[in-house]
Amino acid sequence: MKERGLDPVPKYRRHPEPPPGTFRLLFGRAPVHSFGRSQTNPILAEMMDENVVWVNADMARRMGLADGAWVG
Repeated sequence: MKERGLDPVPKYRRHPEPPPGTFRLLFGRAPVHSFGRSQTNPILAEMMDENVVWVNADMARRMGLADGAWVG
């Protein structure tokens, strides 16, 4: 890797903090759906018909968001 100009042992570099009032987008997947292939499956849609967003609990309180609140 060194011969190709890459660090053979990469070092951690802290990402810059996002501007105030913005969020970093992190994502996970619900085990019910995988990518877009299951969106039109009526059985799976019955189990989970909407996607959810997870927000840090402290930030959610500051923003007035309750568990299960609709965000758009």
